[in-house]
Parts: sequence; C-alpha cells; structure tokens
Amino acid sequence: MRLFSVSSPLLRDRQVIYNATKRPDPVLTEEFRNKIKEGYKHPRRAPVYEPSEEFKKNVMKVFDKVFPATIDHIDKYVASGEKLEKFVKHRLVPLEKGEIKARKNRIEDMLKEEFSLEDIDKENIPDKAVMRKLKRMESSHLCRWAPIEFDEVGSLTYLLTKSAAEFSSLRNIFQQIKEKNPTFQPRTMFDLGSGICTGLWAIQDTFGKVSEAFLVDPSKHMNDLARLILGGGDGHQIPAGVSFRLKTPSSVDLQYDLVLCSNTLLELPTAEERLTSIHNLWARVGEDGYLVLVETGTNAGFHVIAEARDYLNQLSQMSEDDDALHVGHAVAPCPHDSACPRHAHDTIPCNFPIRYRNFDIRQLKPDLIQTEVISYLVFKKSGREGGSVPRLVETPVRAKSCTYCRLCTNMGTLQEILVRKKDDDDLFQLSKRMKCGDELPVNLKEWVDKPKIGTPWMKRKQTQN
Repeated sequence: MRLFSVSSPLLRDRQVIYNATKRPDPVLTEEFRNKIKEGYKHPRRAPVYEPSEEFKKNVMKVFDKVFPATIDHIDKYVASGEKLEKFVKHRLVPLEKGEIKARKNRIEDMLKEEFSLEDIDKENIPDKAVMRKLKRMESSHLCRWAPIEFDEVGSLTYLLTKSAAEFSSLRNIFQQIKEKNPTFQPRTMFDLGSGICTGLWAIQDTFGKVSEAFLVDPSKHMNDLARLILGGGDGHQIPAGVSFRLKTPSSVDLQYDLVLCSNTLLELPTAEERLTSIHNLWARVGEDGYLVLVETGTNAGFHVIAEARDYLNQLSQMSEDDDALHVGHAVAPCPHDSACPRHAHDTIPCNFPIRYRNFDIRQLKPDLIQTEVISYLVFKKSGREGGSVPRLVETPVRAKSCTYCRLCTNMGTLQEILVRKKDDDDLFQLSKRMKCGDELPVNLKEWVDKPKIGTPWMKRKQTQN
C-alpha cells in the first residue's frame, strides 16, 4: 500500500516516466493562435476561489441566529480541523477481506520462523515478546480503517475548516465543464455525500439556480446544518425542490443533469461497495449529463478515482452496442479514454492544486490564499466527438529560451515536450503562463529520430564539406 505523497520521491525517474528521450514537436492549434491574434492572454496565476456571497451571508446568519457562542470558540474548531485534515491526508484505502487474511498469515509465518513456533494461538501464547510483536506488526500492516462520522461539533468543524476548500474545488471543476460546454444548464442534480450542500452552492454559483436537488448524506447533523444554511438560519425555509435523505434510494428510475460524489468514496469499506455506488450514480446521469467525482489528492484518493474511471470506461465500452445511454467519456482531467498511465507507471498521484480563501471570519484568516490538492474525474454520458488536447500534469519547467512541459496526451500516454522560443514564439510565451492542470492547446507530431549534428562549428564544417 502506498503512503501519502504529493511530491516526487528522490528515485523517481521523470525521463522514463515522461518518455523524455522521444519528445514529439508541439504545434499550436490554429484556433488558439487566432485567439492570441485577437488579443487573448492566458492568466499568469491560477484563479483564487472563495465561497459565493450568498453562501457566506447565509453561513453568518446561521452563526448569528443559531450558534452565537461558537464565534468565541472558533480557535478550538480550527485546531480540530487541523487534526481532521491530518487524518484525511494520511488515510489509506481500506483493505479487502482477502488481503487482510493474507497479511495476517504472512505476519504469523514470520513470527513462527523467528521464534521457532509450530503454531500461534493468540489466546494462549506464553511468551509475552511474541504477543507484543504480533500486536505491533498487525497494527502497522493491517490498515485500521474506519469511516468518519460527523456529529454536531464535527459538522461545524467541517463547515469552518473544510467547506471553503471543497466549494473552491467544485467551483473550479464546474467552470471547466462550463467552458467546454457553454450551453450546458443543469436544472436537476443528485449529490451523494452532500455534507453541508457545498456542491449545491458551487453549482448555483456556476450555472445559476437548479429546480431540483436530491441530497444524500448519512449524517443527520450534516443534513440539519445544511438546512440551516440554505434557510439562512431557519431550517424550515429551504428552497422548493431541495430534498434530503440519509440513504440512497434503491430505485434509479429518475435521472439528473449533474450527479456529484465529493469526498465520499473513501468512506466506503470495500471495492465492491465503491463500484456499486459508481454504477448507481452513473445510472442516474441523464443523456448528455455529467458525473463528477472528487477526492483529496493523496494516493488513496487518486486510487479510488482511478478505480472508478476504469469501471466507467469498461461499462461504456460494453454498452456501445447494447445501450447507447450508458456510453460515456472522460471530459476532465483526462484527454483520453485509455487506462490511466499515471496510475499504471508512476509512483505519485495525479492531482491538481486549487487556490482558495476561507470565510470572512478573522480566526479563519480570510485574506490568506490557501491551496487544496485534489484528484477528480468528470465523465459525460455521450460519445467522444472530435479530438482533445493534452493536459499539463506537472508545473512546466522554464528555462531562458525553452519550456519543458509534461503532459497527459490524447493517446493515453505521459509525454514530455520541449517548447522552444525559436520554433514558435506564440507557443513559447503561452507555455510561460501555463500551470499544472491547464490544457495545452497543441497537436503533437509523430516523433522522428533526428541525427545529432553537434555544435554550430560542426554544422558549418559539414555544410562546407
């Protein structure tokens, strides 16, 4: 099981991972070159998101009307939020029953060999040293997993310390959908693991009001707090069309324009339950609708997103002939529908940074720009039309006259390219402004092995000869 990591291990060979010995030449798309001629300039910095004005206003009303004493104790909630963040960042994917049994057997075999035992009877082990080592090894190798349960204090902690980051992450993802499909206007949404309705607030801030929102969260306290926020301090004044449930309905007859599952897959104990949830969520997506999955950008979060992506790809491929309504494709961040090359060949998660600010409460440092790292998937219920452009999966490395860009390509591969100022100044200036997570509007020529001529002196000598 991989440990949490958002940075590169020292032994990670990027030359091999990104096929740096065979760099294809990039060609800026004509559509984007025309945009540059019309005066377009890519922003140098990633956007900074923060909760919408209405969201912030309603949250402050809740504290004023329902939790007036909480403002005086926010420091305690911030401290609890830091512990929650640390727990989430170091969380692992729960082990399957077969893997747990196999690990226990390996541990017992190691102890039997070390202490020359024929068998290990946990209830009648005379040697205390064996028992101590057995407990220590089981504790470190069996991945003690438990779901996070939110009570009233936990819900308020999440609201104050995590919801702004989640809102900003979803706002960034929904903005990508809007840019790719300007005519998309979701009127209905389904949210599994809705929490305090951060997803609903982000959807409305991006696309406008929705007519129906079906919100499912197993925590009664989360649902109660969400109602209070939607009603501006009055849980009985929620907008029409918004409904809450503690459990997902068994029927999947109703379909929605946008289906969301944010920070929820890691709360499910087995791969079977995760994939069953993905199957049910995909069945709820209407034609030309979107399924959005988001997790924290750790190895565990990336693993469950990649697991869901593989399942959706297989489901889509099997449905091409039998049921066109189940055919879909990845919209973001993947520019292809092949197996994830990062999950198969790399040692760090595919994740992307989101910049955000917290609520306007002094103890939460609202002026401080913070960063949240996420792994996500946007899957659309329709076939892929036309080509797609590569996406930067690492921050470009800038030199004086060139930029090294590491991409996930529409061929399903990881590839490093070199953007040179002398080859295309428009593309070079654009690459200097690009960031991790941006799409690079280029087509990649097929790589051709070019003979190395050498230094300029050798070139002149060969020309003279």
